[in-house]
Amino acid sequence: LDTKTPPDPLIISMHSFTPVYKNEARPWDIGLLYNRCPETAQRLRRKLLEIDPGLVIGMNQPYEVCDDEDYTIPVFGEAMGFPHVLVEIRQDLIQEARDRKRWIDLFEAGFKALGTF
Repeated sequence: LDTKTPPDPLIISMHSFTPVYKNEARPWDIGLLYNRCPETAQRLRRKLLEIDPGLVIGMNQPYEVCDDEDYTIPVFGEAMGFPHVLVEIRQDLIQEARDRKRWIDLFEAGFKALGTF
């Protein structure tokens, strides 16, 4: 990354989350997380909803990015000035290969549609 200059590359951190936490159902299909810079997450949200209007997307859900507990977004995204987003996918939506393929295709289209920043 030291040899790159913003806006390339796009920094993507991808995780999964449990559908139920402390006996509370989590309604989001995915979460798009950010800390100080919401622009990439907001643009990705718009693109994903254009592709699949039925998605339930939580912004900064089910978690929030913070300097004390996260690394990729604060260090590689914010500090280095690259566009960035942390994606959380609900685990019950990625258990089967066909389900994972759906998300791969959706995110591939969403990230490609973001284009240059």
